[in-house]
Amino acid sequence: MKKQIALLLAAGAIAACSAQAQTFSFTADGADFSITGSLTTTGNGDGSYTAVSGSAAFSSLSDFSGDTLTLTPNPNAPGGVLLTTDWTIDNQLITEGGLVSTNGVNFGFSDSGSDYYLAIWQQSAGSDTYYTTIVKQNGTYLNFPRDGFLNGNGQDTTFTLTPTPEPSTIALAGLGIAGLVAARRRK
Repeated sequence: MKKQIALLLAAGAIAACSAQAQTFSFTADGADFSITGSLTTTGNGDGSYTAVSGSAAFSSLSDFSGDTLTLTPNPNAPGGVLLTTDWTIDNQLITEGGLVSTNGVNFGFSDSGSDYYLAIWQQSAGSDTYYTTIVKQNGTYLNFPRDGFLNGNGQDTTFTLTPTPEPSTIALAGLGIAGLVAARRRK
């Protein structure tokens, strides 16, 4: 019985440590585009997470079809980092399915010899209204006729963030249940 209790306590400690990291899948859909991807995060201890790595791809947007996006790291997390003169990101997420602040998440990608940023952000903190924009990393704006992406203006976006269960978390839950069943059978 003592071994089972020790095992359950160890499993609980491991689960508590692994709860600090979380993987999320996400979609961002606008009138002219659709993006799907995943984000790996670390916990900030207050119910928020900092995205530390991630990738995404355009499901639709003919201008960038086939391009892969990579999360732009934030070395100042959980604070913001200035990417260009008026472009700040913080890569902060909450488990309720959204972003923590208006600074949002940022991805980089290349297309036809040019490097771009794609950002997803909120209109105001705690809002369910999201925008997405694409700008060149050298600070110049796009020159193709997609009004929602010109001059850094954001295109209205439906942003959905979904926690992904980690295999280790599922295994630990199964281990805990097995331990409880075994302890109950002994009685």
